[in-house]
Amino acid sequence: MNVKRVVEYFKIEIAFLFVSVVYMVCLHLFNQKLFAQGLDDNALALIKYDNYKALWYFFGAVVLYMVGFFRIISHWRGISCRYLEIEEMLMSWIAIIGIIILLVGIFSLINNPILRAIIVIGSILYFLVLSQA
Repeated sequence: MNVKRVVEYFKIEIAFLFVSVVYMVCLHLFNQKLFAQGLDDNALALIKYDNYKALWYFFGAVVLYMVGFFRIISHWRGISCRYLEIEEMLMSWIAIIGIIILLVGIFSLINNPILRAIIVIGSILYFLVLSQA
């Protein structure tokens, strides 16, 4: 198998890898700012910090998860539904494992503290709506 064929097979995954790594580095730096400001204990202040930047990072994570799941499903269908050469099957498995690793990394970074703040705010809003009904 030549390098050109491997790059062609992985072109979407290479773009996904690049975007995900840049996103995770920026998110890590943003999380450090949040912790330095002491905002990890105040959900509303965390969400409002720096012009609601935490929400943009959350939506970025949602988009990356959707793309990642789409790529996993695409590779899985290729493995299970059609005849692939052994090299293509191996590359699909490598892609699936790589995407899962990236998604776990994104989850661990968004979970602390942004996702927790969004869950707290969402729960409060949900119970406020329920109490008004």
